[in-house]
Amino acid sequence: MILTETKEYINTMLTQIGGNSFLLMVGHVGPIIINYNSKNAEYSAIIKVRGAISSIVSMRMIYCRGKDLYRIEYLNVVGDIVSSDDDLFFDDMESSVRRNTGLETRLPSGILI
Repeated sequence: MILTETKEYINTMLTQIGGNSFLLMVGHVGPIIINYNSKNAEYSAIIKVRGAISSIVSMRMIYCRGKDLYRIEYLNVVGDIVSSDDDLFFDDMESSVRRNTGLETRLPSGILI
C-alpha cells in the first residue's frame, strides 16, 4: 500500500516537473530512489544529475503532503546538502533546478522524444 502510494506521488511529481524530457535534460542516470517518511508525511525521490555547476551530483525532491508544497535539496558526492529551496509550488520547481544546477530542464521547441 505505502509503496504503491509513494510511486503514485513520485510519478505525479515527475510529470509536473517535465517527465522524461526533464530527466533527459538534467542527465539523469541510474534508478530513481524513492522514499516515504511516515513521521513527516513526506514522499521523496533522489535523482542523479550530470553536468551541474559546483559540486551538485544529485537532488532530493520532497513532496510535503500536509502543506501540498515541495522542497528540493541539492546534494554533493558525500550526500551533504549544498543548497535547498523550501515551500515550492509545482510550477516553481523547474526554475529552482535551473538556478541551482545551471542545467536546462526543457528540450528546445520542435524536438520530440
